[in-house]
Amino acid sequence: HIKSEYKRLLSTKDMEPLNKANLQALEKMKTEKNSSLIESQEVNNEENIGSSITDTIIKKSSFVERRSTIEMKNTFLERNKPVAGSTSVQVKDENDHDEIRGEKISWMAAEPSLIQLRGQDYLKTKRKNPSATSLYELVEMDIFHSDEHLTDVGCRFQLPPNDFKDLEHCWRAPDILIISFSLPTSAPKLGRVTTDKKGLIVCGYYQIRKEVRKTLEIVSNARLNDVEKEEALNLLFKDQDSRLLVKGVLLWEKWCATSANDPDMQKRLKFIPRGENLQELKVPSWICRYNGKPMLIKRPGETSFIFSHPDERMMEIDINLHPLPYMFKQAMTYLNDHYFVRMLMTFGFVIEGRSEEELPEVLLGNPMSIRVDPAKLKNIFTILNARDLS
Repeated sequence: HIKSEYKRLLSTKDMEPLNKANLQALEKMKTEKNSSLIESQEVNNEENIGSSITDTIIKKSSFVERRSTIEMKNTFLERNKPVAGSTSVQVKDENDHDEIRGEKISWMAAEPSLIQLRGQDYLKTKRKNPSATSLYELVEMDIFHSDEHLTDVGCRFQLPPNDFKDLEHCWRAPDILIISFSLPTSAPKLGRVTTDKKGLIVCGYYQIRKEVRKTLEIVSNARLNDVEKEEALNLLFKDQDSRLLVKGVLLWEKWCATSANDPDMQKRLKFIPRGENLQELKVPSWICRYNGKPMLIKRPGETSFIFSHPDERMMEIDINLHPLPYMFKQAMTYLNDHYFVRMLMTFGFVIEGRSEEELPEVLLGNPMSIRVDPAKLKNIFTILNARDLS
């Protein structure tokens, strides 16, 4: 199984930059294996090989081959992974974006209140309110240039440390959430169709907030009855306003549990892009009128992709904006060519609430706030092929 999986990885298009190095090292390991005298203890239980394989040399030749393959995978698919956040530098204030020099892109975790979401009484008043909080905390970001859309970006990077990795859980919401989206930066001529995937890939790495995880512990506890759960939630949240977070947590847990097999649920993901200084930059009004408007990502498998990695307690949501209409591509291309280097951009994500039990809406994570200089962007395939980005 491991051998076939390794061959599959070598044949994957996204891993092409590593193929040559992998094959050379594999041949070297085979040569060393054949010429070396293996002396070690016998391992009787094959099921234990996965945990002991890195520090135990095994007599049986079939097991030695398996060991070599695992070491190959660790060497080239793990150690060569660039560190998440290597392409960017975090700032604490939006005014600090101007102070960043060098080749890295600046970003900050913006306040959730920047984004207007459906409030508790939205069904009656149609009123939106500033988001009070978010379910996850933005801890790192990467911004790349790419000539094609790339999915499952997060598994290709060494992720930030997870504060909860040793804690048990019995729910579907991940401890680590990765959200990436592809923005087109080239548009076809009017009336022509293009399959060009050239653009930006923006990737945010989020960690679950402690109060959200504690809420999930309570609502998922089968040993507690409804009354005991209510009492526990009342102790966790001191007032009714903060208690409203529970509705957002329940909706998110439902989305995580069902969206992979329920297209209608997956279509409730909303992407909210904002330019914070469009008037100052005198951006054309035909672009400004769409500023901050939520976009439902409604085409699973084309504009949205979900990747679950339960062993790492990680989920990735990928949004592909390349299939969107000509006018959107034209606007993004125009902004990239004339404004991105001076434009402060904010991006938010939310699961749409459609009933009283699902409102108010709660942001999935802190809004991403970035300023992009296209000249500083590195190609993602160049990064994946580099041992040390720093």
